Amino acid sequence: MREPELEALLLRIVPDLARDWSGASPEDVAELAERFEDRGYDLPPFYRWFLSRLGGSVGALHPVLRGFSAADILAAYRSNSVDLGPTQFLIGRVPDPLFPCDVYYDLACPAQDDACVLRPRMPTGPGLRRSETFREMLAAEVMLWFRVRTAPHRCTGKLVSAERGAADLLDAVMLRLGFTNPLVTGPSCRLYERDAMTMVAQATSGPDLFELFEFEVGGANTTGIRRLLRGISTGSSLHVDAERWASR
Repeated sequence: MREPELEALLLRIVPDLARDWSGASPEDVAELAERFEDRGYDLPPFYRWFLSRLGGSVGALHPVLRGFSAADILAAYRSNSVDLGPTQFLIGRVPDPLFPCDVYYDLACPAQDDACVLRPRMPTGPGLRRSETFREMLAAEVMLWFRVRTAPHRCTGKLVSAERGAADLLDAVMLRLGFTNPLVTGPSCRLYERDAMTMVAQATSGPDLFELFEFEVGGANTTGIRRLLRGISTGSSLHVDAERWASR
């Protein structure tokens, strides 16, 4: 069970979260569980935990979890505005004026007491972004929003491997460089911290015979970030493509 790890991470990096978050009502949880059962599935244990902590109010996580409350999801289902396949279940309806999107489970792909989550890649590109679990998606988005994108300097890019097991290659070199993993994740997501530097890397579709991770890293200065990327490149078989730099 990885919920204690995730809860500790959220409370550590999200200011005032414990003051404002709240769980969904027992009635809302029961209705959601019934709607899952109507599709032939049980409520994933992680989603039940999520509802117990954040299903009523997401508090300071509003920038990441707008539209994810139990009330938001039930309102969508009660209005008959959800059009998904029989193995899919809506868990987030993001009311963005430019890029509104639905985030949903693919219950045919259970993993780690949770399930695969799909969401549009827009505005970064066409198609869907796939996360192995909702747990991983939440942890990655929180670290991006509250750590990487608040850092004075940031870099985004790609890590490319001609070998299978890119996540293991990345783990090995990041461990040697002094980084730690705040949460155990599957092969499609990696989270790293060291002092004032944070990296999030998520697998995406690449050409045949290649594994591709998109990364975002934030730190106190560009020198440190460049040193990190050079360390990954020279310390592993991963090809590092630093695409965009930004400063606050």
